Amino acid sequence: MKRILVCLDFTEISSSVVEEACSFAVKTGAALKLIYVSPYRGKASSHVVANQKDDISLKMIKENKKMEKFEHICKDKGAEVDTSILSGGVSEAICKSAREFDPNFVIIGSHTTNAATHMIKGSVGADLLKKLKIPVLLVPCRTCSED
Repeated sequence: MKRILVCLDFTEISSSVVEEACSFAVKTGAALKLIYVSPYRGKASSHVVANQKDDISLKMIKENKKMEKFEHICKDKGAEVDTSILSGGVSEAICKSAREFDPNFVIIGSHTTNAATHMIKGSVGADLLKKLKIPVLLVPCRTCSED
């Protein structure tokens, strides 16, 4: 079966990334795995405590709701989808997930189409292109300003 790993950052580009991923999945019958690497879920706080009102728990609850929204979008379009919210370094967590899920390719958003920006500042997409031995599809942000 074909599998697509979809990397989200919950910024404005995530909707475009999910749209492209769902389109591929529905046309090819591929299964999607949506992932997000959270800055709030360390080893000590990997789950949400429902009755806890601290700032970190509230942020994690918001992350869960955003992921659920994207999961429902995919399901409504007829795509098979699974989701995960990960912790750790972004590139490392994505690479680990790619090894475990064994996708045919990865889809990730790119906040710039400027190659010089990618070379000078770097990006998660550029890092994945170096580290992964599978195709990486960069979805450009149509509404992001160029650097």
